[in-house]
Amino acid sequence: MKIIKKDVGNIVRYIVEERGLPKGFSKRFGHRQIGFFDIETLGLSPRRDPVILAGLIKADLYQGTGEEFLFYAEEIYEEKELIELVFEGLEEMDMLVTYNGGSFDIPFMKTRAERHSMASGAVPWNLDIYKLIKKCPSIKDKVINLKQKTLENYLGLWQFREDTIGGGEIFDLYTGEYGSPEEKDRAEEAILLHNSDDIEQLCRLITVTGEIDVEEGLFHYGFPVWGAGIVEKTEIKGKGEQSRISVRGRQWSDPMRWVSFQEPVPFEMDEEGGFTFSAPLHEECDVIFADMYELGFSDKDIGDIEGDDVDIYEGCLVLQEGDRMMYGHCNALTELLTRKILDI
Repeated sequence: MKIIKKDVGNIVRYIVEERGLPKGFSKRFGHRQIGFFDIETLGLSPRRDPVILAGLIKADLYQGTGEEFLFYAEEIYEEKELIELVFEGLEEMDMLVTYNGGSFDIPFMKTRAERHSMASGAVPWNLDIYKLIKKCPSIKDKVINLKQKTLENYLGLWQFREDTIGGGEIFDLYTGEYGSPEEKDRAEEAILLHNSDDIEQLCRLITVTGEIDVEEGLFHYGFPVWGAGIVEKTEIKGKGEQSRISVRGRQWSDPMRWVSFQEPVPFEMDEEGGFTFSAPLHEECDVIFADMYELGFSDKDIGDIEGDDVDIYEGCLVLQEGDRMMYGHCNALTELLTRKILDI
């Protein structure tokens, strides 16, 4: 088992100081401990194919610091130790950033842990850049596909990538028979460089959030309400006096069962960790808005969310004007309601 560690604070500072950390990302996540995560496997079947390498950058964007860890199983039997170390590292993070990790890397790791009869541990909320971009046509319509390297090229980040192999070559490099220790070392170096470049480029890729409406993406994708819960789906339903905002998500920890039919915000929490609630909205002259006082919020509550991106006029928060959604306003209301319900 090989663990390679290096300082990558220069990459974090490059993002913050030279490229400029996008406002939408900074507002939501700038003060969080972020883990940039990627794995390499010997195939696409988590029930059959082992994980041989996992890369994790532990970054503090606010402090401008970052440490990179590569966990490499030099022999396949070391996979179990790799998995243990990776989950220990992930649990230290407030959140993860991956590229298609919600569909591949994280479920793959959990299944491999099950195959070893191991508990996978708590995995932080994952911001999957691939899924976020899919929700926002402003980028999707400008590139030929949504592969990570395509996006790197679109952002002008190609000069930072040194590796020349694709993920499909890793099986042959890892399992090949070599005529000398030097040849085997070169193959190992190629595998390690590929994963290292993937997570370092992933770190730089957060600058793509400057080209999308982050709040629009999070409205569709979901987002954490730190310490309270994770919003998974938000919808605005109905017309006129039947308009409501409906929210579904997961409790942050220590799930409880609680059902309330009390208006104006009936809700349900279950022992499995899920929660749902809805709240009344109003529609006048093709404008849908929330009456914050009707929902039980105080002037202090309103003041806490007002700012550069949230405007509340006489206690009314506009969520939609005609066909134009006010995604930042929708998310602010959802977050405030989630805290109000789950902090009971």
